[in-house]
Amino acid sequence: MVFMDIPYTISSLRKAGLTQTQIGCAVGLKQTSISDMEAGKAGVKRPSYAVVSALQKLAADHAVKTEPPSESVLGSMAAKALAPGPIS
Repeated sequence: MVFMDIPYTISSLRKAGLTQTQIGCAVGLKQTSISDMEAGKAGVKRPSYAVVSALQKLAADHAVKTEPPSESVLGSMAAKALAPGPIS
């Protein structure tokens, strides 16, 4: 089974330079459906296997992650950023 955060994946693909229309063409959906999915309004709870597979392939083709960093990773990044150190 494939797990992915669909709104995060679409947002990441857009940050990589793709438009909602381009993502929709690759996935087989209209731009409005991609917009709703990115906003978490529709199609994210029970997406079709075809949509998930197409998004996963698109993400792999553009070196985009399908899940946000885990809280433990974010926590360690924040701790490093807040740690005292030499002032430059």
